[in-house]
Amino acid sequence: FCERLVGTDRYSNWPASVPALPKLGGMDDTQVERVVALRPDVVLAARSTRAVERLESLGLTVVVLEPRSQAEARRTVATIATLMGRPEQGAVLWARIDQQVQRAAARVPAALRGRKVYFEVDSAPYAAGSTSFLGELLTQLGLGNIVPPALGPFPKLNPEFIVQAQPDLVMAVDRNLRDMPRRPGWSTLKALQTGRTCALARGWAKRPNWSPTACRRCREHGRKSARMSEHEQRRRTRLAWALALVALLGGAAGLVAGSEGWSLAAFRTTLADDSADLILWQIRAPRTLGAWLTGALFGLAGAIAQGLFRNPLADPYLLGSAAGASLGVVLVLAAGSLAGVGLSLATAEWLSRFGLVAAAFVGALVGVGLTLSLARGAQHTTRLLLAGVVVGVVLGALNDLLTTLAPDALRGKQAFLLGTTGFLGWSSCAVLGAVLLLVLPPGWRLSRVLDALTLGEDSAASLGLPLPTWRLVLVVLMALATGTAVSQAGMVAFVGLVAPHLVRRFVHATHGYRLVASAAMGGALLLLADVLARTLIAPQELPVGVLTAVLGGFYLLWLLRRREIAG
Repeated sequence: FCERLVGTDRYSNWPASVPALPKLGGMDDTQVERVVALRPDVVLAARSTRAVERLESLGLTVVVLEPRSQAEARRTVATIATLMGRPEQGAVLWARIDQQVQRAAARVPAALRGRKVYFEVDSAPYAAGSTSFLGELLTQLGLGNIVPPALGPFPKLNPEFIVQAQPDLVMAVDRNLRDMPRRPGWSTLKALQTGRTCALARGWAKRPNWSPTACRRCREHGRKSARMSEHEQRRRTRLAWALALVALLGGAAGLVAGSEGWSLAAFRTTLADDSADLILWQIRAPRTLGAWLTGALFGLAGAIAQGLFRNPLADPYLLGSAAGASLGVVLVLAAGSLAGVGLSLATAEWLSRFGLVAAAFVGALVGVGLTLSLARGAQHTTRLLLAGVVVGVVLGALNDLLTTLAPDALRGKQAFLLGTTGFLGWSSCAVLGAVLLLVLPPGWRLSRVLDALTLGEDSAASLGLPLPTWRLVLVVLMALATGTAVSQAGMVAFVGLVAPHLVRRFVHATHGYRLVASAAMGGALLLLADVLARTLIAPQELPVGVLTAVLGGFYLLWLLRRREIAG
């Protein structure tokens, strides 16, 4: 079958012909454009990857496979053989695997049969349980397992449990095996003392699991604060033109930048190819527009947060939206592993069908809802802020607990935390654009409330403003913008924090202008980061959230250093 392969994930390395094939990313960073350019007849993918829906929307046939046990692995082999038009070869291959296992079992010394084995798959320590593929293999070899079936396929064990179990044989990666005697209490393991160990080569398991009104005094205050000098008007106009120019140039760059990096020659080749419409208008164009729209929502949410809390270090994630979104994603990713253990099978299947995008969006809104409930509304800014911190900590702990129970979800969670724009299509752009149009107008209308809050809450209340009501509306707008952006692109860092900073650095304006400019600035920042993520190490891609974090961090460090010098 290997001669029909046109590309693989980064993990595949056997047989000898496979490493030379194009590497198309992993489970969470699939290089969609390169996959489409190879024109495969069928794409084999894991159920837990986000790329399935995107590839299917581009007209590719995707077969979802996720072998977790030997029975599932056998069905996978039969499915692939049928797809290749040689169904009988599937049975032949599995029979060969069975023979190899039987021969290996025959070579196991009699003294080892029935002995208890600790098989470490990660130094956390995660172990191979008896219900995992590896655990079933150990059983076929005539070996026992210190991990009872009730703990699941890959549980994270308490080190005390391992020491007390006193396994007769320890199997682990060579580096972890050498480190074990230095772990507290592990030197008492007789298997380590007597050398009854099996060292595995590093990378052996490197594979994916497959309108407000206000009183007259407030309006007079708004008109007074809106007066500006001609110089300030010119600065605002220049910033608007600059942001428009960056958006246009970034959009053009987004159409040119592809799997070959920044190459005009490759772009001309793509234009001449009959797949130009697919590559340019179904992959690059929606990704480019989606990156700008996502950044705009982050920038807008950041400006609302900083105005609402009167703190230039506030960001859109303060009220529990980040922790809620992450928990929603992990719930979906872990649904398969928790089926029949911590969740009913029906609940697990429902969660799997729910989807990562919907889970992240609902999770973000639930996080903010819990914060509002704990703070008993939005009457007091300090209470609201503290409630957000508490909700973030609690949901983060639940998040970590789930990844402990279902370690397969850890990789997907990591990709979500790093952020990606690689799966944005026209449907994503429609959702992002609709939410931006829904949030920006009422946010702009409420900007006078934010202007009044700059005077202090007592002064703002003296203007006759119903602060609790309008603060609650602003929190809802911020949550809606943040939840939508996070659900589509993951946890993209620093855009919501840095975009309002940059706007304030260039112009001194009321919040009406600042909200719109922050949205445009956020869009420009994320668009440029997306282009860089595609081109810096092409044909591979950097997580866009890593770039925004690095660039945003360096900007804040430079700002801090500049203020120290000025002070």
